[in-house]
Amino acid sequence: IKAKETSIVTIMESDFDDLDIDDLDEEIDTTMALDEEALDEKPIQILVRPVQVLDIKPKNVSIKFNTSDELIDVIASSDKISKHLHLPLQSGSSAILKKMNRVYSKEDYLALVDRIKAKIPDISLTTDIIVGFPGETEEDFLETMDVVEKVRYDSAFTFIYSKRTGTPAASFDNQVDEDVVKDRFDRLLAKVQEISREQVSRFEGHTEYALVEEMNSQDETLVSARLLNNIIVHFPGTKEDIGKIIPVKLTKCMGFYYYGEAIR
Repeated sequence: IKAKETSIVTIMESDFDDLDIDDLDEEIDTTMALDEEALDEKPIQILVRPVQVLDIKPKNVSIKFNTSDELIDVIASSDKISKHLHLPLQSGSSAILKKMNRVYSKEDYLALVDRIKAKIPDISLTTDIIVGFPGETEEDFLETMDVVEKVRYDSAFTFIYSKRTGTPAASFDNQVDEDVVKDRFDRLLAKVQEISREQVSRFEGHTEYALVEEMNSQDETLVSARLLNNIIVHFPGTKEDIGKIIPVKLTKCMGFYYYGEAIR
């Protein structure tokens, strides 16, 4: 394998309309099996990023990324696998999750996070959160805030629910008032940013391996790289560094990213 980074993603946004699966009625289990021999080289040469997707059900096909204890153990024991997982939450309210046709509850989600953190204490977790789904009450929203505070994400993609023609939720009568949604979104974003700053800053002063991805778009004397935990770091470098994995001292945390110095 010549690639420096491999992302394992099990998400499909299509509803499979163009695929001939009408007669398919089975579960496709995409549990990741990692080849230990491929990960056994001494230098860090291959960076595997497992991207977590809890459950997607297009039509009658269930596609799941099964975060088993075995998978968690493999991630914990290997220095070739990114210590980062993207765990889409969507909502912290079990009632809202049910309306979204998710197959997990708030309790299921938090139990998974506990299992992961027990084995990988320095894991970086990111997520997706939707605010204002039809029927969301203040109590539902506070359940989401509770999960954010308990999990302490390194970052989160936050979205305001918007109607999509043809989706069941678009026809729900109990749409949330726009002003209420805006207020909740602002409160959520402030909390996410507060926790993210605290989480990301915990690596300041550390030396970590970083995969150089590109020249910095704002400063031609810098390169932009990604740490094993998915955090971005910018440091002095050249085009020759692109594609290389370089140890970098994280000298200054800027909230969601770092400035650093290459250890050459």
